[in-house]
Amino acid sequence: DLYKKYLIGISGFISAVYIIPNNKQNKLSIFYIASTILNIIINYILILKLGAMGAIISSIIAELIVCIGCIILSRKIISIKKMIFIGWKYLIASFVMLISISIYNRFHHINAATLITEIIIGTLVYAVVLLCLKEKIIGEMLKSFSQKIAKKG
Repeated sequence: DLYKKYLIGISGFISAVYIIPNNKQNKLSIFYIASTILNIIINYILILKLGAMGAIISSIIAELIVCIGCIILSRKIISIKKMIFIGWKYLIASFVMLISISIYNRFHHINAATLITEIIIGTLVYAVVLLCLKEKIIGEMLKSFSQKIAKKG
């Protein structure tokens, strides 16, 4: 379900920033129709074999189609190569964060305290991975933070 949310976020952002202002909703509708039809077909196949997990997989595939449609429709202004080149570190950090939180969730029941702990773990893991990958923004944030502490001290 988490993957689906990311895909929805990407397609929603591209829709709001490019597709709607450039009046390309009709073209995007084709991807929505295709994803709906494919979702029904895949649901029929996977739910019989995998139950609820089949429905999740089917929904992710359907949302991936919409996301790909958004990227295709906006390819003149959004370079996929640049997105990958710029975003690979964040993708890796997100994946490592997802794995660490998933492992944590296997051993803890969900409540307010574990949610706060998840947020802290996720933030720290994400930042540490980006720091290890030498992402400039983390270094700049640490530098700014240390300067603010030095001014107060």
